[in-house]
Amino acid sequence: GNWSDTAHWSTASGGTGGASVPTSADNVYFDEHSFTEAGQTVTQNVNGNCLDMDCTGVLNNPSWYNSGSYVSNVYGSLILVDGMSLTGDSGYFRFYATTTGKTITTAGKTLYKVEFVGTGGGWTLQDNIALSSDLRHRKGTLNTNDKTISCESFLSDGANTRTLNLGASVITCSDAITFTSTGLTLDAGTSTIVM
Repeated sequence: GNWSDTAHWSTASGGTGGASVPTSADNVYFDEHSFTEAGQTVTQNVNGNCLDMDCTGVLNNPSWYNSGSYVSNVYGSLILVDGMSLTGDSGYFRFYATTTGKTITTAGKTLYKVEFVGTGGGWTLQDNIALSSDLRHRKGTLNTNDKTISCESFLSDGANTRTLNLGASVITCSDAITFTSTGLTLDAGTSTIVM
């Protein structure tokens, strides 16, 4: 069903619908009770908000479909899993955390676009990340954790205070890379950037 439809949200795993649509203070779980038949779809028909999003335990190979250029605003960590698919423009995530210790697991899914925009936030990649559009680092600390990144453009721009730790990552860009030095602390490590 649609993200905006309260009939599909519950305050307990496997509970009845009718709960409010999640806000930035709510953790969102898609688990073994979320999809009862193969191929069911969550349609993101509005911008979505959540604290953590965790898809651990999902069954029946559900699909997440973005019906437009809607954004998933995540104020905590993200865990995607193998047993799901992203279609349309799904995978447009903005990360708004204002504290460190957040993690991102994409489980081999190709995301559309990712932006890090939380002042004081800190995110660490847990696996390789592939994007069909841009990775944009505007605020906070991004630790690529030696993971491989493939994207159209990689940007760490603007004048906000931010830290980028690239470790031993290999970053492949098909279009552009932009680092604006104002406000940026860069630890390139032994990383490789391929254009």
